[in-house]
Amino acid sequence: MSTPNTIIEVTELSKIYRENFRSIHALKNIHLNIRQNRVVGILGPNGAGKTTLLKIITGIIPTGRYTGTVRLFQTAETSTVKHRIGFLPEHPEFFKHVTPHELLEFSLKISNQWNKSNSNEVIDTMLKRVNLFREKDKKINQFSKGMRQRIGIAQAIIHSPDLLVLDEPMSGLDPNGRRMVIDLIQSYYKEGKTILFSTHDLDDIDALCTDVLVLVKGEILLEKSLSELREKCSYKIEWEKGDEKQSIKVENESVLWVFMEDARTQGKRIVRVQSGIAEQLEQYYGDLS
Repeated sequence: MSTPNTIIEVTELSKIYRENFRSIHALKNIHLNIRQNRVVGILGPNGAGKTTLLKIITGIIPTGRYTGTVRLFQTAETSTVKHRIGFLPEHPEFFKHVTPHELLEFSLKISNQWNKSNSNEVIDTMLKRVNLFREKDKKINQFSKGMRQRIGIAQAIIHSPDLLVLDEPMSGLDPNGRRMVIDLIQSYYKEGKTILFSTHDLDDIDALCTDVLVLVKGEILLEKSLSELREKCSYKIEWEKGDEKQSIKVENESVLWVFMEDARTQGKRIVRVQSGIAEQLEQYYGDLS
């Protein structure tokens, strides 16, 4: 049921593709209700329907090409709220002979955010944020995959959207690029924004999300908050003290914090904490590779 702070409401959503005289059910009777200020991770193997779902939510696949209803920001007229959405596709492609500065200028203009007095400053700030300021006058066709991913992220957020939709945002990024995306998602969440992203990485779900959705063969097998999962989650703790190194498994988050406090008072240094979130999720869809 829709509430005043509902950002995405999907009801009875199904999508069928026709291929070689066959019907492929990409999505089957999907129901979703995503509230404001949540970070929702979508997990699933290749072909699960993740990208199709994101394209329908963002309007790339238009009404009439699927059955069911999609409401964004409390309206079914989703074309009227597109300026409030930022989207990064899985394989971003841009006009090859434009520069990053020109692309971001265009992005501001189509989202009605262009302001002659300060937009150049906004663009330069964004290019610094994604570590592309030195390349701002270089043609995008000269960019590596990782650089194209970073400029794709920049165009998705340049207009400060209320809903950020990212399809495999970590794809092609080096460790510094991954850290940038993680920081971006965390900062957007702190600002009260809503983020929806697909991933294959269970650690990303554990570290970043408030909620997780597992999609397999076009159907939702699991939709839960991370806090619910952590209530039943075990943890493996690795610690050291001088030359002594050990690991211990604790049964839930409450016991984890008790152990952490005891370790601190006993002078033990926590080396690593691994949650059992991945183990819980894998039972729904198996190996994502």
